Amino acid sequence: MKEFQPTTDRDFLAVLGSTALNFEKQCATPLGQDAALDTTHALIDIAMRRFRDGATELGQELTARIIVGLQDDGAVDGGLAFAEDDDLLHARRLWAYLARHCAAPYAQEAVPVLTLLAFVAWRQQDLITARLALEQAIATDPDYELAPGIHLGTIDGEDP
Repeated sequence: MKEFQPTTDRDFLAVLGSTALNFEKQCATPLGQDAALDTTHALIDIAMRRFRDGATELGQELTARIIVGLQDDGAVDGGLAFAEDDDLLHARRLWAYLARHCAAPYAQEAVPVLTLLAFVAWRQQDLITARLALEQAIATDPDYELAPGIHLGTIDGEDP
């Protein structure tokens, strides 16, 4: 599905790579990990506010930092907070936008973003998009626990 398929932007991939290295350095201590998670939550809030206001893209640094920050399960939990009815449309556009920025060699970073996109699509009763995003996430990282759990929920007809 074109909505969330990665597009290659070599300039952005360089920014993503350097952001990932800086993030790893920051997370070298428990205090740094806590600060990184707090920053990621704040950046997701900023991005959601911008998408609510009609934005369709973010700057490279903000995009890269959110993608890298979402590798933390605590940040994904924060992203799930935007799956309320009023935010579904905006959250879907944000998660799809971020997923499109996770091209090789950073396809692995798309897994949490695709999972968030799938959850929002499921809440919108768009099972096709939800399952396609989850299948891509699971194929990329079969050990990422949240994606298969949501995938089973979509198959079993559970209420998101």
